[in-house]
Amino acid sequence: MKFKYAVLTTIVLFSLNIKAQNIFYFEFEDRITLGKIENRPKITLFGEHLKEGKSIGTFFYGQTNNKWSETYCGFYYKPFKWVGFYGGIGVETDSIPFRVAFGNTMKYEKISFSQWYEYGGSGFWYSIALNYRIKNQFKAGLLSKRYYGTGINVTYSFKDTPVSISNAFLYDFEFKKARDLITLRFSY
Repeated sequence: MKFKYAVLTTIVLFSLNIKAQNIFYFEFEDRITLGKIENRPKITLFGEHLKEGKSIGTFFYGQTNNKWSETYCGFYYKPFKWVGFYGGIGVETDSIPFRVAFGNTMKYEKISFSQWYEYGGSGFWYSIALNYRIKNQFKAGLLSKRYYGTGINVTYSFKDTPVSISNAFLYDFEFKKARDLITLRFSY
């Protein structure tokens, strides 16, 4: 319940700003472990806000599944149109609830790269993605996420809609498990 209130408060605060570049997405993600029935759906919210003519903005991130939730917000620095650096603090559902995160994103022509690192009470987590846009609606690349695995990711964006669907075929070297990750994203 605390997660829902934190996300709602953050969204309201971000929506109060005008004349800004805003990015927002909502994701539904399902991690399936192959070879046994293990389904782990997760919902993610992300938003960033940058006023016109400025290079420093704010962002928020939150996610929840049936066993765990987190939310954090912070600042990002965008020295060029194609690169951004992020740093934030937040809380999670753990006996030690504090969490920190940092990362960066780069997008140049058809290539995009992102990396995120988090640390808190429940431990270390990362997500690294490298993608190449093959056609306007299709991109493919590599994805590595702790607790999910490392492998190939393909994404299809539905024409004239804010909807995309991704499928990643991953192998988790840490836990020795093959996994499939399906993600449905709504971007605004």
